[in-house]
Amino acid sequence: MNEKELIEKSKCAGCGKPFGHTGLPLFWRLKIERIGVRVDALRRHDAMATFLGSRELAGVFSTESTLTDPVMEAVEITLCEECALSDVNIMVLAEKAGESRS
Repeated sequence: MNEKELIEKSKCAGCGKPFGHTGLPLFWRLKIERIGVRVDALRRHDAMATFLGSRELAGVFSTESTLTDPVMEAVEITLCEECALSDVNIMVLAEKAGESRS
């Protein structure tokens, strides 16, 4: 991470302070993704696995390219040591980070 990136990502998503306020030169960088399973594709894959008798063969012969889809765009958040060790609700922070990018 260069200086510009470090400055951009220095604010803690939990407390809003720069990560260095704890006195430690350490911080957490979290990438959060929410992914949904494509149930219809999973059912077709399971049916093929049952028919062929093998999940591995079903994977080879399946026309499904993926069994999941992203539900929200991935977000990255920074947490200082204090917030990382506290009871911070990561999902709320991810939602706020997603809103601020819009």
